[in-house]
Amino acid sequence: MDLKHRNNINDILISLQNKRWSIIIGPMKTGKTSILKLIQEEYSGIKNIFIDIESLDDMTILGNYKTFTDYLRLNGFEKNTKGLILLDEVQHIENISSIIKTLIDNYPKIMVVMSGSSSIGILKNIKQSGAGRKRVFNIPPLEFNEFLNFIGMDTLLKKLNKVKNTNDFELLANETYNCFNEYQLFGGMPEVSLIKNIDEKITELNEITKSYILYDIRQYINKSINIVNFNKFIRLAALNSGNLFQISKFSQECNIKRREVEELIYVLEAGGVISLLEPFYRNKKKSIVKSKKIVIYDSGIRNALIRDFREGGLRNDIGFVNEILVYNHIRNISNIDIQFYRTKNGSEIDFVVNTNRDTIPIEVKSGSINKIPKAMLNFIKENDIKKAIIVNKNIYEKKTYLGASVYFIPIPIFVSKVKEIIRN
Repeated sequence: MDLKHRNNINDILISLQNKRWSIIIGPMKTGKTSILKLIQEEYSGIKNIFIDIESLDDMTILGNYKTFTDYLRLNGFEKNTKGLILLDEVQHIENISSIIKTLIDNYPKIMVVMSGSSSIGILKNIKQSGAGRKRVFNIPPLEFNEFLNFIGMDTLLKKLNKVKNTNDFELLANETYNCFNEYQLFGGMPEVSLIKNIDEKITELNEITKSYILYDIRQYINKSINIVNFNKFIRLAALNSGNLFQISKFSQECNIKRREVEELIYVLEAGGVISLLEPFYRNKKKSIVKSKKIVIYDSGIRNALIRDFREGGLRNDIGFVNEILVYNHIRNISNIDIQFYRTKNGSEIDFVVNTNRDTIPIEVKSGSINKIPKAMLNFIKENDIKKAIIVNKNIYEKKTYLGASVYFIPIPIFVSKVKEIIRN
C-alpha cells in the first residue's frame, strides 16, 4: 500500500505551501490519519509534531490559545520556528478553529494540517474563522484507481488506461471484474480493501457502520428520535439509494415526525453519509421539479446497512449499486454540479453533470448495451447536448446523434479515469 496513490495527496501538499492551513475532513475510516502521517514523512526535514487528540491524557492543552502555545513551546516551537503541526480528530475541540487562526497569525512560519470527521461540529467551527487562510479537503472512500493501487493491481490499472475499444476491454474483462466485483461488493474503505478474508471484511464494515453512522452521527440528532427508529431510517435510506426521496414515506415507515426527518437528512448530508441530488429541468411541465434523489456514500457501507453481501449475479439491486459507484466518483470532481432527470411519465437520466462548459447526461446500465436509450435520445434532442455517456458492462465505443458524441464506457473504465472522461 502506497498512500501517495491517494488522488488528493499532491493537492494537500501544494495547498500547505500556499495557504499554510489545510483541513482534512471525511467519514470514519477513509484514511485521514494515514494521510496525516504521510504528510509528516514528507516534511521530516523540518520540525514537526503529530497530536492525536483522542489519545491525549490532558485535553486542557487545547482548551485555549495560551495553553496550546505553551504546549508547543515545551516541544520546541517558537514564534519564528519553521515547522509543521498535525492535529488528528479535531472534532473533539469546540474552539479549535479560532485557536489555529490565532496561531497562524502569530507564528508566520508554521504550517498546520488538521483532520476530523465531517460532522456538523467541525464544519460549523471551520467556517466561522480563517476565511482565505485555509483549504478544506474532503477525503472520500477509495476511488477504483486508488483501490487497484492499494491491492497491488497497479499493472491492471496501467492496462485499463490503454484500452481504446470493446475488443481491448474484452481481453481484460475477466481480470478486471475479479477486482471490480470485490470493490462493488465491499466498497472503498481503505482498511477493508486490505483485508483478504471475506468474513473479516464484513465484520470491519459492520464495525465502521456502527461506530460512525449509528453512534457518531446519532450524537448530532434530536434525542427524541429513539435508536430503533433511527436505525430504521438509516437502513431505509440505504435501501432507497438511487430512488426519489419521499419525506412522507420515511416519516410513516420509521414513525418519525416530518420535521425530524428533515433534521436527520440534514445531519446525514453534513456527515457525508448521503447526498440529495436536485432535479434537472428546463421544461417544468414535463419534469419532476420538487423530488430529490438520495444516494449513499459507499457501496460497502450500504451493503452492511441492508445486510446483503451477495454477489452481483444473485441480487436484483445491482443497478443501484453501480449508480452509487458512478455517483461517488463523479462527485469527487471539483467545480461541477450533479443533478438527475426524470419526467412525469417515468423517462429518466441517472445523472446530469454540469461543468463550466457542458451539460453531460450519464446513464448507468448493469448490462452491456450498444443502443442509445430512448430517454437519452430525447434528452439530447431537447437540450442541445454535445456529449453523453452510457456506463455499461463491457461495451466501449462512440456513436453520434444530432451532433452529440455518445460514449459507451464499461463501468470499470469509467470509474478508473472519471475525471479525464468528464473533463475532455
